[in-house]
Amino acid sequence: IGYREIIDHLLGETTLEQAVIIIKRRTRQFVRRQANWFKEDDPQIHWIQAGIGSYSEIESLLRCKLDLD
Repeated sequence: IGYREIIDHLLGETTLEQAVIIIKRRTRQFVRRQANWFKEDDPQIHWIQAGIGSYSEIESLLRCKLDLD
């Protein structure tokens, strides 16, 4: 997302402001498609909140799934 829009801008086909608006719109569309694809209630998906402690939660989950404990 963004490459085509920036190239269009560099070729003079759009202004920088137009390119930014298009990038933002296409990013929102992409996020919506991803949200529809990856449902929050899918039992096969373990959602992890990014932030402090994420690595230890990921490590614990992987150890459990891979039966490393």
